[in-house]
Amino acid sequence: MNHQRILGVLGGDHMTAAKVAAWIEAADIVIAADSGMLRVLEAGYIPDVVIGDFDSISPDIIGGETETIVDQNQDDTDCAKLLKYVESKGHSAVTLVCAEGDLSDHFIDTVHCSVRSGLDVLIGLERGIAHILKGPISKSISVVPGQRISLLPLETVKNASLSGVKWGFERSDLSVRGFTSISNETTESEVNVSFDEGSAYLFIEVEGPFWLGSNPDQA
Repeated sequence: MNHQRILGVLGGDHMTAAKVAAWIEAADIVIAADSGMLRVLEAGYIPDVVIGDFDSISPDIIGGETETIVDQNQDDTDCAKLLKYVESKGHSAVTLVCAEGDLSDHFIDTVHCSVRSGLDVLIGLERGIAHILKGPISKSISVVPGQRISLLPLETVKNASLSGVKWGFERSDLSVRGFTSISNETTESEVNVSFDEGSAYLFIEVEGPFWLGSNPDQA
Protein backbone atom coordinates (compact mmCIF):
# COMPACT_ATOMS: atom_id res chain seq x y z
CA MET A 1 0.00 0.00 0.00
CA ASN A 2 1.33 3.41 -0.99
CA HIS A 3 1.31 5.83 1.95
CA GLN A 4 2.53 8.97 0.20
CA ARG A 5 0.73 12.22 0.94
CA ILE A 6 -1.27 12.90 -2.22
CA LEU A 7 -2.73 16.36 -2.69
CA GLY A 8 -5.42 17.00 -5.28
CA VAL A 9 -5.95 20.67 -6.15
CA LEU A 10 -9.31 21.68 -7.61
CA GLY A 11 -10.34 24.99 -9.18
CA GLY A 12 -12.19 26.72 -6.32
CA ASP A 13 -10.79 30.14 -5.47
CA HIS A 14 -11.93 30.53 -1.84
CA MET A 15 -8.73 29.23 -0.22
CA THR A 16 -5.91 31.73 0.19
CA ALA A 17 -2.72 31.20 -1.80
CA ALA A 18 -0.77 31.02 1.47
CA LYS A 19 -2.89 28.13 2.73
CA VAL A 20 -2.67 26.35 -0.64
CA ALA A 21 1.10 26.73 -0.42
CA ALA A 22 1.12 25.22 3.08
CA TRP A 23 -0.75 22.15 1.84
CA ILE A 24 1.56 21.81 -1.17
CA GLU A 25 4.68 22.06 0.99
CA ALA A 26 3.41 19.21 3.19
CA ALA A 27 2.53 16.95 0.23
CA ASP A 28 4.60 14.30 -1.53
CA ILE A 29 2.73 14.49 -4.84
CA VAL A 30 0.59 17.37 -6.13
CA ILE A 31 -2.07 16.68 -8.77
CA ALA A 32 -4.10 19.52 -10.27
CA ALA A 33 -7.52 19.05 -11.83
CA ASP A 34 -7.81 21.35 -14.87
CA SER A 35 -8.07 24.93 -13.50
CA GLY A 36 -6.58 23.68 -10.24
CA MET A 37 -3.34 24.27 -12.15
CA LEU A 38 -3.96 28.00 -11.73
CA ARG A 39 -4.39 27.65 -7.96
CA VAL A 40 -1.03 25.82 -7.76
CA LEU A 41 0.72 28.46 -9.87
CA GLU A 42 -0.80 31.27 -7.79
CA ALA A 43 0.67 29.61 -4.70
CA GLY A 44 4.11 29.69 -6.33
CA TYR A 45 4.45 26.01 -7.20
CA ILE A 46 4.23 23.64 -10.16
CA PRO A 47 2.14 20.44 -9.91
CA ASP A 48 3.54 17.01 -10.62
CA VAL A 49 0.48 16.07 -12.67
CA VAL A 50 -2.42 17.96 -14.25
CA ILE A 51 -5.52 16.10 -15.47
CA GLY A 52 -8.79 17.16 -17.08
CA ASP A 53 -10.49 18.09 -20.30
CA PHE A 54 -8.72 21.48 -20.38
CA ASP A 55 -11.88 23.49 -20.97
CA SER A 56 -10.79 26.00 -18.31
CA ILE A 57 -7.09 26.40 -19.02
CA SER A 58 -4.80 26.18 -22.02
CA PRO A 59 -2.26 23.33 -22.12
CA ASP A 60 0.23 26.01 -23.24
CA ILE A 61 0.71 27.15 -19.62
CA ILE A 62 1.90 23.69 -18.58
CA GLY A 63 5.64 23.19 -18.48
CA GLY A 64 7.46 20.06 -19.55
CA GLU A 65 8.17 19.07 -15.95
CA THR A 66 4.46 18.42 -15.34
CA GLU A 67 2.82 15.20 -16.53
CA THR A 68 -0.25 16.14 -18.57
CA ILE A 69 -3.26 13.83 -18.87
CA VAL A 70 -6.01 14.90 -21.26
CA ASP A 71 -9.33 13.19 -20.50
CA GLN A 72 -12.25 14.36 -22.63
CA ASN A 73 -14.80 12.02 -21.02
CA GLN A 74 -17.75 14.31 -20.27
CA ASP A 75 -19.45 11.72 -18.04
CA ASP A 76 -16.89 12.51 -15.31
CA THR A 77 -16.06 15.86 -13.74
CA ASP A 78 -12.43 16.88 -13.41
CA CYS A 79 -12.63 16.00 -9.72
CA ALA A 80 -13.86 12.48 -10.55
CA LYS A 81 -11.05 12.10 -13.09
CA LEU A 82 -8.48 13.14 -10.49
CA LEU A 83 -9.82 10.65 -7.93
CA LYS A 84 -9.84 7.81 -10.45
CA TYR A 85 -6.27 8.65 -11.46
CA VAL A 86 -5.08 8.61 -7.84
CA GLU A 87 -6.75 5.26 -7.22
CA SER A 88 -5.32 3.79 -10.44
CA LYS A 89 -1.82 4.58 -9.13
CA GLY A 90 -2.36 2.36 -6.10
CA HIS A 91 -2.92 5.07 -3.50
CA SER A 92 -5.48 4.56 -0.75
CA ALA A 93 -6.06 8.16 0.33
CA VAL A 94 -6.08 11.69 -1.05
CA THR A 95 -6.54 15.18 0.32
CA LEU A 96 -8.46 17.67 -1.83
CA VAL A 97 -8.06 21.43 -1.53
CA CYS A 98 -9.57 24.39 -3.39
CA ALA A 99 -12.96 22.68 -3.32
CA GLU A 100 -14.68 25.86 -2.14
CA GLY A 101 -15.69 28.73 -4.39
CA ASP A 102 -18.72 30.64 -5.60
CA LEU A 103 -20.25 27.57 -7.28
CA SER A 104 -21.96 25.58 -4.54
CA ASP A 105 -23.01 22.86 -7.00
CA HIS A 106 -19.31 22.15 -7.70
CA PHE A 107 -18.61 21.71 -3.99
CA ILE A 108 -21.56 19.34 -3.57
CA ASP A 109 -20.38 17.37 -6.59
CA THR A 110 -16.90 17.12 -5.02
CA VAL A 111 -18.49 15.56 -1.93
CA HIS A 112 -20.53 13.17 -4.09
CA CYS A 113 -17.44 12.17 -6.11
CA SER A 114 -15.63 11.51 -2.84
CA VAL A 115 -18.43 9.23 -1.63
CA ARG A 116 -18.36 7.24 -4.88
CA SER A 117 -14.57 6.92 -4.83
CA GLY A 118 -12.81 3.94 -3.32
CA LEU A 119 -10.31 6.31 -1.70
CA ASP A 120 -10.19 7.65 1.83
CA VAL A 121 -10.90 11.32 1.06
CA LEU A 122 -10.11 14.36 3.19
CA ILE A 123 -11.14 17.84 2.04
CA GLY A 124 -9.00 20.72 3.24
CA LEU A 125 -11.17 23.82 3.70
CA GLU A 126 -10.35 27.44 4.46
CA ARG A 127 -11.69 27.08 8.03
CA GLY A 128 -11.26 23.37 8.70
CA ILE A 129 -11.16 19.89 7.26
CA ALA A 130 -13.81 17.39 6.27
CA HIS A 131 -13.51 13.62 6.35
CA ILE A 132 -15.76 11.81 3.87
CA LEU A 133 -16.68 8.68 5.83
CA LYS A 134 -18.15 5.54 4.28
CA GLY A 135 -19.53 2.63 6.26
CA PRO A 136 -18.87 0.25 7.71
CA ILE A 137 -16.27 2.33 9.54
CA SER A 138 -14.68 2.75 12.96
CA LYS A 139 -12.23 5.64 13.09
CA SER A 140 -10.27 7.56 15.73
CA ILE A 141 -9.08 11.08 14.90
CA SER A 142 -6.65 13.22 16.90
CA VAL A 143 -8.14 16.58 17.88
CA VAL A 144 -7.69 19.40 20.39
CA PRO A 145 -10.36 19.90 23.08
CA GLY A 146 -12.63 22.83 22.30
CA GLN A 147 -12.75 22.42 18.52
CA ARG A 148 -16.05 22.70 16.67
CA ILE A 149 -17.07 19.42 15.04
CA SER A 150 -20.08 18.28 13.03
CA LEU A 151 -21.18 14.87 11.78
CA LEU A 152 -23.68 15.24 8.94
CA PRO A 153 -25.20 12.30 7.07
CA LEU A 154 -24.90 12.30 3.29
CA GLU A 155 -27.28 9.37 3.12
CA THR A 156 -28.98 7.40 5.89
CA VAL A 157 -26.34 6.29 8.38
CA LYS A 158 -27.10 3.23 10.49
CA ASN A 159 -26.02 2.65 14.10
CA ALA A 160 -23.72 5.66 14.38
CA SER A 161 -21.69 6.43 17.52
CA LEU A 162 -19.66 9.53 18.30
CA SER A 163 -17.52 9.99 21.42
CA GLY A 164 -14.88 12.43 22.66
CA VAL A 165 -17.36 15.28 22.19
CA LYS A 166 -19.67 17.31 24.42
CA TRP A 167 -22.82 15.75 23.02
CA GLY A 168 -21.93 12.17 22.20
CA PHE A 169 -24.32 9.44 21.14
CA GLU A 170 -24.35 5.67 20.57
CA ARG A 171 -25.98 3.40 18.01
CA SER A 172 -28.17 6.14 16.55
CA ASP A 173 -29.43 6.44 12.98
CA LEU A 174 -28.59 9.70 11.19
CA SER A 175 -30.47 11.03 8.17
CA VAL A 176 -30.90 14.26 6.23
CA ARG A 177 -34.54 14.34 7.39
CA GLY A 178 -33.83 13.33 10.95
CA PHE A 179 -31.07 13.33 13.55
CA THR A 180 -27.73 15.02 12.78
CA SER A 181 -24.90 16.41 14.91
CA ILE A 182 -23.86 19.96 14.02
CA SER A 183 -21.64 22.44 15.91
CA ASN A 184 -20.69 19.88 18.55
CA GLU A 185 -17.50 20.39 20.57
CA THR A 186 -14.50 18.16 21.16
CA THR A 187 -13.73 17.40 24.83
CA GLU A 188 -10.88 14.89 24.49
CA SER A 189 -7.65 14.58 22.51
CA GLU A 190 -9.34 12.06 20.24
CA VAL A 191 -12.78 11.61 18.76
CA ASN A 192 -14.15 8.22 17.81
CA VAL A 193 -16.78 7.76 15.15
CA SER A 194 -18.31 4.56 13.86
CA PHE A 195 -21.33 3.38 11.89
CA ASP A 196 -22.45 0.25 10.09
CA GLU A 197 -23.60 1.63 6.75
CA GLY A 198 -24.15 4.87 4.86
CA SER A 199 -21.88 7.87 4.35
CA ALA A 200 -21.27 11.03 6.35
CA TYR A 201 -19.45 14.36 6.31
CA LEU A 202 -17.31 14.86 9.41
CA PHE A 203 -16.22 18.49 9.72
CA ILE A 204 -13.55 19.65 12.19
CA GLU A 205 -12.70 23.33 12.55
CA VAL A 206 -8.90 23.34 12.52
CA GLU A 207 -6.00 25.04 10.78
CA GLY A 208 -4.47 23.02 7.95
CA PRO A 209 -2.59 21.19 6.71
CA PHE A 210 -4.12 18.22 8.50
CA TRP A 211 -3.33 14.89 6.89
CA LEU A 212 -5.19 11.66 7.47
CA GLY A 213 -3.86 10.09 10.65
CA SER A 214 -1.86 13.17 11.64
CA ASN A 215 -2.05 15.26 14.77
CA PRO A 216 -3.97 18.54 14.22
CA ASP A 217 -1.14 20.67 15.62
CA GLN A 218 1.42 19.22 13.23
CA ALA A 219 1.92 20.42 9.64
